[in-house]
Amino acid sequence: MPDRIHPIPSALQELLAPEQASDLADQAGIQMQGEWLAQFLSPHSRRAYAADVRDFLRFRQITSAAQLQSVQMGEVLAWRLHLQQQGAGAATQRRKLSALASLFRYLCERQWITANPVQAVRRPVVQSYEGQTPALSEAEAKALLEAPSDTTLKGLRDRAIVAMLLFQGLRRSELVALNRGDVHRDRGRWRLRVRGKGGRMRQLPLHKQALERIQAYLAHLPVAGPASPLFLALRNARGDGRLSAQSIYSQVVRRYGAELGLNDLPWFGPHVMRATAATQALAQGADLATVQHWLGHTSIQTTRAYDRRDRAPQVAALQLNYGD
Repeated sequence: MPDRIHPIPSALQELLAPEQASDLADQAGIQMQGEWLAQFLSPHSRRAYAADVRDFLRFRQITSAAQLQSVQMGEVLAWRLHLQQQGAGAATQRRKLSALASLFRYLCERQWITANPVQAVRRPVVQSYEGQTPALSEAEAKALLEAPSDTTLKGLRDRAIVAMLLFQGLRRSELVALNRGDVHRDRGRWRLRVRGKGGRMRQLPLHKQALERIQAYLAHLPVAGPASPLFLALRNARGDGRLSAQSIYSQVVRRYGAELGLNDLPWFGPHVMRATAATQALAQGADLATVQHWLGHTSIQTTRAYDRRDRAPQVAALQLNYGD
């Protein structure tokens, strides 16, 4: 506990005022009031944490930063109960409590408060369904791979996207974050640089079919630099910025799922394609550690949930084959 409590600067008071309408993420790293948000690398995380903290401030009717020095654990518990009564799920409650805990931890470190009132508040347990998602059959996966047209730019893009989901096992967020420079040669082999959860980077071998489809798609686009988005929203002939994760779901996966009758399956979506890649890689003999790195899992137990195979000879994950 610090020997003395320093007054919270007026700049931080401006940051935390509930009526502050500007995007706090824009101020991060520029002035004192951005220090807390600046520790988060992702702009999405900065916006989400700022919004979650504002939610608590509105609930607690905090209008000045000085009031943060009197927040008690009971008030945080009351907010958690309020969130539950409003129908917030366990994951949402955990995220909001984590955001608030992060802010108070920062205030403790700067000696603006003596204790973190959120630290001892228990967070709801979130049931993880990763690894429990059903996988597509080989025939269904092959049909999805062939569903997009190979005669239009959008079709070529979608063929590459489906291949990246089924052959590389990427998450939607990882897929839309790819830049052109993330597809590169290293020591004579084509590699894929992936930005995973928590900003963790991983380098993956690029599946032959995925590479061929990416090259076919890029051949019809203007030359662009390595920091340019790999997958574009094609609202015009030249593309119109980075494709969104929601568009992967609605304009690619669900569109072709509808054509093939897969949307009738209640669990069908982008994660099913990731689950299919993991299940098939393990079924065709890839070892758990390789697939763990390939999928970007922090725990091998998550990867093990996809292991639905009888024991088979070990082969590389890149030998994935959907019936060819």
